[in-house]
Amino acid sequence: MELLGLSKAFVHTPAGKPYCVPDNMKDVMEHLDEKKPIFTCLYFTASWNPKCAEIEKDYENLAYKFANWHHIRVDCDKEPTVKRYFDARVEPQFLFLINGG
Repeated sequence: MELLGLSKAFVHTPAGKPYCVPDNMKDVMEHLDEKKPIFTCLYFTASWNPKCAEIEKDYENLAYKFANWHHIRVDCDKEPTVKRYFDARVEPQFLFLINGG
């Protein structure tokens, strides 16, 4: 991809969803740096937790309602480093950031 002049996306956005999903910790940090200044909501979730499944639709509605915020959905099972970095101790958990410019 880099040989063609195309850069790898830091995170990807699932089709039809109002949030993006990181591939790893480095990508999250680079993505947040790229989006400064902006309000960001990090949503920490886990597929094994039934509470996460219960609020999934509510989270998506929140992301649509506050579309002026940047939304990142972190699967704590796939990205435990991101969970530890932001000190997310339970799932579901929300962290709101105001990225400085």
